[in-house]
Amino acid sequence: MAEEYDDEFTCALSGLTPTADEMPDAADQDPIPMGWTRVTLERRDPNPEWLRLQAIKVATIQQTLEQIPEEARGQAAMVIEYQVRAQYAALEAQTPKFSTDEVTVYLAPGSRGAEIQKAIDALYDSLGIEAEAEDDGADGE
Repeated sequence: MAEEYDDEFTCALSGLTPTADEMPDAADQDPIPMGWTRVTLERRDPNPEWLRLQAIKVATIQQTLEQIPEEARGQAAMVIEYQVRAQYAALEAQTPKFSTDEVTVYLAPGSRGAEIQKAIDALYDSLGIEAEAEDDGADGE
């Protein structure tokens, strides 16, 4: 069953793939090769579609108010705002305010090469993560 995972697990730093001994069992609920590190990065940004919808609402309110005589605009502003909000409520409800991009990569164990260990140490250091001490009995080979 190990062959099923070969394409999924490639070290982002070295291009190495897991050895047969490192491969997870097919029964594992969250398979990840033994000794490997999974890094998931998520980035949350405003949804451009949501921002466009907000701009359209503002423009619609302004356009509508410009059609009303200036002396009556103050009284009409709240009513127009409610009408525009109601007009776009369904679309706004199905448009998320934010978009989240997620990327997952895998890192081979540092025991697979000094350069890999050096890169992993630098990554942990730059992120302020305390590196776990490797188990002397697990050499990854």
